[in-house]
Amino acid sequence: MTFVVKNTDTSNPTNTPTPPLSTPTPYLEIKVVNPQLTPVRMKSICSSRCNNNNCDNSFCDSNKDAKIFAKSPTKNGFDRYGARISKKNSADKNMVIVEVEASNSNQGKLDKCGSDVSGFCYTWSNWNTGKREITFKVGLSSVTPTLTITPTGTPTPTVTMTPGPSSTPTPSLTAGPSPTTTPSTTPAPDAARFRFKIKLADLPIAVDHINAEDVLIEVLDGPTLVQAVNRALTRGGDYYISGDMMLNIPVSKTYTISVKVKTTTRQTFANVNLIQGELRDCSGVTLDNNCGELVGVTNADRALYSGDSDGFNNESGSYNKIDSADLQVLITYYNQTASTDASRAVDFNMDGQIDINDFEILAKNYGLQGI
Repeated sequence: MTFVVKNTDTSNPTNTPTPPLSTPTPYLEIKVVNPQLTPVRMKSICSSRCNNNNCDNSFCDSNKDAKIFAKSPTKNGFDRYGARISKKNSADKNMVIVEVEASNSNQGKLDKCGSDVSGFCYTWSNWNTGKREITFKVGLSSVTPTLTITPTGTPTPTVTMTPGPSSTPTPSLTAGPSPTTTPSTTPAPDAARFRFKIKLADLPIAVDHINAEDVLIEVLDGPTLVQAVNRALTRGGDYYISGDMMLNIPVSKTYTISVKVKTTTRQTFANVNLIQGELRDCSGVTLDNNCGELVGVTNADRALYSGDSDGFNNESGSYNKIDSADLQVLITYYNQTASTDASRAVDFNMDGQIDINDFEILAKNYGLQGI
């Protein structure tokens, strides 16, 4: 989509500089508009560079709605380079990101600007030559946004948030109740013991524990549910590790293990060999073949991805997939605290707030379906 930026303030027109025909260094063109494509002046527009979630500014200008900068100078330890705009416009009003249009978007992402630099950052990796373009669409943060996602031909959908009325909308979908699962019974003397590790792709390092009621582990023999267990997960490095669980399996054999967190898609792992009276430890650094498909838990396609608001309600019609139904729940609780079961269903990064970070997770994973 191409944006045509028209200046409506003839008393002080936008003076977007034109780069020379031969530009010796990579350069960046930044524009800021509202959803109607009218330019929006921000307190500051900058060229930035980032390392993880820490960013700094190289070049800045104030009270602009468009600017061309040279790419930030290369700095040791910084691997992403791009743009930053302030969180406030030139009238000192708080703004939110509504949409981002960027060139080379397969190498770009919205970055947290870090604690030292306030604002909204978009950066690219592997940027050594040429031009990068970024258009930030912004709206006033005092209005309740209406969000839409339009999937494109690429895995990453185009994401838009259009500011709507400030009144609280009527929820069009709420997280449903948890289904009845087979209760955990008193372990038999010959119960199999089991523990495992799994990757949750979208949780920040600060989330070091997930409560047992938010995790469902199912043992399946073909299509037949043998036992369902709720067990807490605790972070260990890049993975979350379960505590030991006692499984009352009828015979020693291979089973399929299904794992789902309330806000994620589900993953299933076949050919896990469980033996009565013995421990099957699938949580270590090296997993043996008795762990079946859990051996491949290090692969990205076996992670749990956040964005499913249906919890364990497998009769919701949207269970185990990230789609427009989840988006509608997010709209309902956007800019609220995760203080109820319904709002926690869309707290995808588990930080206690329903905000742009949760929206970005849903947008990134939109269209995914669990196994």
